Amino acid sequence: MTPILFDLAPKSIITELYDFEDELRKLRRGFESGRIILILGMRRTGKSSLLRCFLNESNTPHIMIDTRRIITSEGRINLRDFMMELGRSLSLLLNREAGIRSRTLELFRNMSGIEVNMDRLSINLSWRRGSRVDIALILDKINQVAEENGLRTALAIDKAQELRDLPLNFPAILAYVYNNLKNIVTILTGSQIELLYDLLKIEDPNSPLYGRLLYEIKLRRLSLEEAIGFLNRGFREVRMNVDESLIRKAVETLNGIIGWLTYFGWSLYQGENSIEKFLIRLHYRK
Repeated sequence: MTPILFDLAPKSIITELYDFEDELRKLRRGFESGRIILILGMRRTGKSSLLRCFLNESNTPHIMIDTRRIITSEGRINLRDFMMELGRSLSLLLNREAGIRSRTLELFRNMSGIEVNMDRLSINLSWRRGSRVDIALILDKINQVAEENGLRTALAIDKAQELRDLPLNFPAILAYVYNNLKNIVTILTGSQIELLYDLLKIEDPNSPLYGRLLYEIKLRRLSLEEAIGFLNRGFREVRMNVDESLIRKAVETLNGIIGWLTYFGWSLYQGENSIEKFLIRLHYRK
């Protein structure tokens, strides 16, 4: 049996989420009325899962950039890999959204720095100086198609703080979207909140984003009762009987962080029977 609650991958279906109803309501409200949404919280509190479930549930056309896919072995992101990920995200958009595909391809076809493979419906973006594609212009075309079709589109970046070392002016790009592209809503997730604020430079009077209204959703830890309920439900799902004292000890140790509770449940499901051994592994995984 494949566990659902104890699956270590980010959730992508709302029925797999546990007790995120309030956060989902806030995200829906922010998407309907906001321009830039920040999903904030400690590591392993469910930011990626909330974002992915919202995008899938709402059937929202979206460009989704997952920085984990492009972090190098040195722990950094370079411009080449970022452009490859953006091209991959645009390719997925075209493959998902048949209703806007032909018009989007029409607008992309004559753009400098963008190569369209019609057979595979894939997009390649130039990243080299002198031929680099204009990201703001790409988003302008996406906005134009969305406006023509009465759609609201998401530009989503998971773990956005990882982009801070790229040689791109993200505050300027996002300010352009904020001010001019009314059919695109930017959604950013971040666990290192100060680094995310530093990327956006929202407190710098010289930043293009200074003074802009940001809609923030802060994810919380589960309460003691919620955490116990989460583990009990997960163990029922995989038909395991786990001693209540072990569950309570894990809950008290893991401090309501749903990602670590998930990892604990998965570990027991895989045969771990010692909370001490689990916590040793968890220490190195953190």
